[in-house]
Amino acid sequence: MKVPDTLSQDEAQHIDSLKEAVLEAHLIRRDEDNNPLPLKDLWPALRIETKIASLPDPAYTAWYQALPWDQQQAFNTQFKETINTITEEAIIDFALQNHCLSGLSLKGHNLEGKDLRGLDLRDVDFSSANLRGANLGLMQAKGAKWDQCDLTGAVFNRWLHPEALVGSVHCTAALLCEKNHNGCNVLQDAIKCNRSEIVTAILASNHCTKALLSERMLCIDTLNVLTYAIMHYLEDGITATASAIAIAIVQSKYCTEALLSEKDSDGYNALQKVIILQRQEWEDIAIAIVQSDHCTAALLSEKDSYNRNTLQVAIDKHSEAVATAIVQSKYCTEALLSEKNCVGKNALQKAIAKNQPKLVAAILQSGHCKSLTLNHREKEYFISFVLPNLLRGKNRAELLELFKSLRDPEGPYSCIHKQRHATFDRFRLFFRWHHQPEQSFWHTAT
Repeated sequence: MKVPDTLSQDEAQHIDSLKEAVLEAHLIRRDEDNNPLPLKDLWPALRIETKIASLPDPAYTAWYQALPWDQQQAFNTQFKETINTITEEAIIDFALQNHCLSGLSLKGHNLEGKDLRGLDLRDVDFSSANLRGANLGLMQAKGAKWDQCDLTGAVFNRWLHPEALVGSVHCTAALLCEKNHNGCNVLQDAIKCNRSEIVTAILASNHCTKALLSERMLCIDTLNVLTYAIMHYLEDGITATASAIAIAIVQSKYCTEALLSEKDSDGYNALQKVIILQRQEWEDIAIAIVQSDHCTAALLSEKDSYNRNTLQVAIDKHSEAVATAIVQSKYCTEALLSEKNCVGKNALQKAIAKNQPKLVAAILQSGHCKSLTLNHREKEYFISFVLPNLLRGKNRAELLELFKSLRDPEGPYSCIHKQRHATFDRFRLFFRWHHQPEQSFWHTAT
């Protein structure tokens, strides 16, 4: 096979290695009517593909091979006489003119002043690209990457594609605070449109501020962004995205104690609202709030209209995971556990009444319940239901350590030592089927 003189040495060597594949390519490559491509058209196509393959980025080869037949023919026609002019810039210019950018990376490219209106820019990488003065109107750009692109003077709709604004070097705190015709800033608009990736990007941006998060939504109750995220998706249906948005706000470095403690028109803060909604899907949000650095003991002690603190509400709503997180939180206090509701019950008594033995164990192990006392029936509940949970799965050394703490009148289980003998006598009568009550767990432990 004779190699034309116009080929470079590298191209000649590459094509020479394809001699055996030319006839096979002739059978594989087909025109729009599914007929084998004529050899006269095959040769320029092979030379063009060879030239594209010599470019540093293999994405250009994949882009060329994925082109529809008519666009591939248009590319071949444009470059078959000037193959050596095929460069990354030339390919991008062709792609812009023929609306076939899919699969290309525009990372770092100079697109200053380009007219990109109406193009399908989905998943296109614009990272570090120069888009000064470019027209990005009416575009599809879901999944596009905009990190450090320059949008100075560019025409684009930040409400349709806020990720372009957030990723751009052109982004500022003032731009993030600008309002659209609905009175929403970019963050609020992204929450309303269920765009968790935009919310996350804004919260991670150096241009985000505590003031941006504290701006209230212009709705009936003028909620803050956190409470609005919870209530908005309660109306539209619980989704994983909704939970992700609320958690992203709570875990943001711009979240504040004031944001978590703000109350809605019903008098509930975000934590109370999530627990009261009694939705299992929201437990992750409540736990994130409890574990946040912006949570406080005062937030956990907030009372509802029934004089219940947050822990007592969680117990009443059977949110055992949330209640356990509160008890194990660094903001849990002895006052929180000993506070009584309108019927005179504290958190430990409520957990027993609601038959939540694992939570009872967590409360006793918290070290904050030394001032609490249990009546006989509650101590029997501990013996019958909580103690087996404490014993389950422990090895001998762990059991000995547990028994040691059970014996300690000043330890975490001090509340069960008061009136112990009366309780033990009652326990022996209650479990009189035991052939040797003295050998029971309670006797062994105490």
